[in-house]
Amino acid sequence: MSKLYPLLLADTKEKIEQKSYSNTLTDNSLIANGFLRGNSFDEAAEAYMGNLLGDKVFRFFKGMLPYEVRLISSDKVGKVSVSPSDEEAVGRWLSLGKDRIFYILKASEDASLFLGFQKDMSAQELYELMLKGDIKSQMNECSPEVGEIYYVKAKTPFAIGKGVEVLEISQNSQVTLNIEESEQFAEALDFINLSKYIPVYEIPDEESVVMDTIILSKPNIFSPSELDSFVSLFVIEGKVSISSDKFSPVELEKQSLVILPHDMEDVTITPQSSQCRLLRVHLKGELLSSEESIQDLEEGSKGDSHFHEC
Repeated sequence: MSKLYPLLLADTKEKIEQKSYSNTLTDNSLIANGFLRGNSFDEAAEAYMGNLLGDKVFRFFKGMLPYEVRLISSDKVGKVSVSPSDEEAVGRWLSLGKDRIFYILKASEDASLFLGFQKDMSAQELYELMLKGDIKSQMNECSPEVGEIYYVKAKTPFAIGKGVEVLEISQNSQVTLNIEESEQFAEALDFINLSKYIPVYEIPDEESVVMDTIILSKPNIFSPSELDSFVSLFVIEGKVSISSDKFSPVELEKQSLVILPHDMEDVTITPQSSQCRLLRVHLKGELLSSEESIQDLEEGSKGDSHFHEC
């Protein structure tokens, strides 16, 4: 089997032909370079299993993509949304829940994020606010700054305000409900966290995602194989080159995303500009090594009478 290499992504086959690479990683992402060009990330994971994802990650997630990466830019205040926890999502939608991490890439002077409630709320109070279109008036309004991290646990309502650009790292789940819309509000009401909420500015230790910033001033060599999972690298600032004696160099510009498979060794990352900063994301294998897996979670809910499609 051919050796893996840094994977660039694209949203469509047309984008691959145009060499228009994506800074998004989802179930629908296509590989845009090398001999896997045109295959989906899922197809590559099915073929290369632990060599791509990492053995512990592959076993725990049963070959599923464990997390998504999205770049979100907002020039207006978004809707108030919420996602369930794993337990609620499996029981209703046969899906994972969705914890989120926001890394702030850009923020204007009047930028804002709305996270959780300023005080304990009752379901009736929230319902009345929804009818008036005024939920945000009772939410914490944060003033994000570049480089900050916000951890948004499942069941926490949130809205991305105007003037913000964030990189979102989240569980691989499509279950997000807009609670400013009456039907989705009713669907979400029994799992929304109605308690007073204090925004969280760091990733909790029990979270399996690791995210750190790398500042490059000289070539840096590291091996994804020494970690427990594949690595996502996002270029925050500058230009870099990724090279090895096992593959052709890959050039990355600002806001580029590349996936480094788990079995890669001695990868050299070389700065190509005076200011270079990267965001590195991977998973903690020790939190995925229990006997419980995603499949166990799903099978445990098979008898739930509340199963229905989203």
